[in-house]
Amino acid sequence: MDTEVDAGTVVLGIVRARVDALTATIDPVRADEPDAVHQFRVAARRLRTVLATYRPVLRREVTDPLRDELRWVAGEAGVARDAEVVEEQLAQILATIPEVLVLGPVDQRVHAVLRQRYRRAHRDLLTVLDGARFADLISGLRRLTDAPPLTDLAGADAAAVLTRCVRRDERRVRRAVKAVSRAGSEQERAELLHEVRKTAKRLRYAAESAEGLHGDDAARVAAVAKKVQTRLGDHQDTVVEREVLLELVQLAHDAGEPGFTYGLLHAEAARRGDEATARGETVLAELTGKKTSSWP
Repeated sequence: MDTEVDAGTVVLGIVRARVDALTATIDPVRADEPDAVHQFRVAARRLRTVLATYRPVLRREVTDPLRDELRWVAGEAGVARDAEVVEEQLAQILATIPEVLVLGPVDQRVHAVLRQRYRRAHRDLLTVLDGARFADLISGLRRLTDAPPLTDLAGADAAAVLTRCVRRDERRVRRAVKAVSRAGSEQERAELLHEVRKTAKRLRYAAESAEGLHGDDAARVAAVAKKVQTRLGDHQDTVVEREVLLELVQLAHDAGEPGFTYGLLHAEAARRGDEATARGETVLAELTGKKTSSWP
């Protein structure tokens, strides 16, 4: 790509690609194709990040309401997605437990409860996709790309503007990392680590959007951010798993079924959570080093 192209042209191309990616996931979600809900949720988050990162190029009075709606619809998809992830993870853990220690219909209950939760959440998501609010969001995104609300900075050199925008997201990660060291309790630390994960995800998506212009430099930053996001995300997944297991053991108790195996699953999820936390601490140490990345 010509590095002398203006920022407005590049950012608009990025936004259009992300809008197209989001709309391309709608029919697969309706058809309940494998991984469709996940792809829809990711597409909404990527588009929301792009609108946040490139606020200096696009007028906020137009993009901020769209970002709010993208957050809403991604949250609606999250209920179904969480059920998918937890079912998969608990099935994997259960497969590691010797059969002699599996007391009661644990496998059947895990799948039955979480599949029912997914189906209910998927129906709710389809209601959202058929609703006026989502239709207004899609219309707003089309207006955004057809008549982009560009700022004066849109005429500046794209390479410089994209670097400035992604650098701002990188500073957000560093501030979040520093805040973790000031945590006064384990609960506060967990919340701050979750904030690090969110800022890393934003940096990853921002850097990936700049790869067309900044190539390997942007890809390197995206890779570091993805590493942070993944390692800290593994811990968050185990938190959700343990919450679901507490629900399942109560259901088993009410049905007169043994709760022993659910305790084993909970302990294993906790152990995996501790391992993920340790990996997260390692990556935090890497982030505070002097050679995190060469760009921005």
